[in-house]
Amino acid sequence: MKPRILILMHYMELGGAESAFLGLLQGIDPSRVDIRFTEERTLFCIPIR
Repeated sequence: MKPRILILMHYMELGGAESAFLGLLQGIDPSRVDIRFTEERTLFCIPIR
């Protein structure tokens, strides 16, 4: 059984940290590790009283 990595992100911009993260994902061999990546863009409002 391969090790599993689950990555959940709520936004993905075009900054340095995101570029480094994508480079890290590209460096992982998918035949050795099961990787799931999910990005969800949600908009929510916080009521102000």
